[in-house]
Amino acid sequence: MPNLGFVNAELIVQEGGLAPLVELLSSSNEGLQQQSAGALWSLSVNAENHIKIVREGSLPYLVRLLQSANHKIQEQAAGTLRNLAVNDDNKMKIVQEGALPHLIGLLRSSHDSVLIQAAGSIRNLSVHPQNEFKIVQEGGIKPMVDLLRSPNYKVVEQAAVCLRNLSVNDANKVYFGTDGALPPLIALLRSPQLVVQEQAAVILRNLSLTPDNERAIIQEGGLPAIISLLRINEPRLQVHAAVMVRNLSVNSESEIKIVQEGALPPLINLLRSNDIDVQESAAGALRNLSENDQNKIRIVQEGALAWLVPLLRTPSLKVLEQLLMVLWNLSINPDNKIRMVEKGCLPPVIALLKSAEERIQELAVGTIRNLSVEHDNKTRIVQEGGLSPLIA
Repeated sequence: MPNLGFVNAELIVQEGGLAPLVELLSSSNEGLQQQSAGALWSLSVNAENHIKIVREGSLPYLVRLLQSANHKIQEQAAGTLRNLAVNDDNKMKIVQEGALPHLIGLLRSSHDSVLIQAAGSIRNLSVHPQNEFKIVQEGGIKPMVDLLRSPNYKVVEQAAVCLRNLSVNDANKVYFGTDGALPPLIALLRSPQLVVQEQAAVILRNLSLTPDNERAIIQEGGLPAIISLLRINEPRLQVHAAVMVRNLSVNSESEIKIVQEGALPPLINLLRSNDIDVQESAAGALRNLSENDQNKIRIVQEGALAWLVPLLRTPSLKVLEQLLMVLWNLSINPDNKIRMVEKGCLPPVIALLKSAEERIQELAVGTIRNLSVEHDNKTRIVQEGGLSPLIA
């Protein structure tokens, strides 16, 4: 991007330079088009100029320059629109001016510099809720997905962030499956670039909320890559991965596959994290997995009780709720009833009968009720002082 320098840029605007620069965009001379578009690109970095440049009538000319055969002019026009699209009012005006089809068309450019600016423009436009579905309607997902395979990580980053924005909308989620997004997104979970890795994880996390995508992610071989994120020493990625496991484990068949792929050890290990969000997400995944009868046994065999029980003293209600739901599920299994009491589950669960939160009390009562089915546990519950709060 051309650099006019802060002082020079301010002087240009103050001296009324915007209007003639915008007028030069309409020139038939490519050199003048390039110079004026380059100057406006530089001036549009300043947020104070976003509205001013649009008010001068620049949008029709910039949209026209997106269709130039000169890739430098394409880059400058797209780069200017990218900056202007940071402003919320401009997001709508740019789309209303007809920029979307041409920006999407530039996603097939052979020049990375054009790809970065075009994808960046659509990325900024996609933040506006009214633009989300329009981008999809104009066929924006497929070429954006193709960019995920680019060897240039800057291109990949812009495409991934844009797709992340689009994946929030429930109506858009189906198009990700039909437009082939899942394989490259799964591959990007192993990217050496943390920002790319995280964007791919957020997209898949959003997509995993729908039944069709949930099944497709597993069918496309996504589990090993997702589980590998649980082992990465980066809390944000750990949270995204654990939430994906939680979402995918809603399906009864998936519950078994996830455990077979080795998700339990890293999930249990995340209970040791100092990050409350990580703890909650890991416990939430274990909650869903523990719905399965086979998994109830496996979770205890993998040593989860050694970390679940101490965490019951957490001050975080959201973590506590997830932990108690896991223990409720585990306590349904006859063998687990004995193991849970042996591992010291009773004192902290009984203490939670006095919680000020009704939901916590309810879960604690349910867990003790399940444990009390075992004859020897009845005596232990009374010995640990469980009778008084239950009666109260």
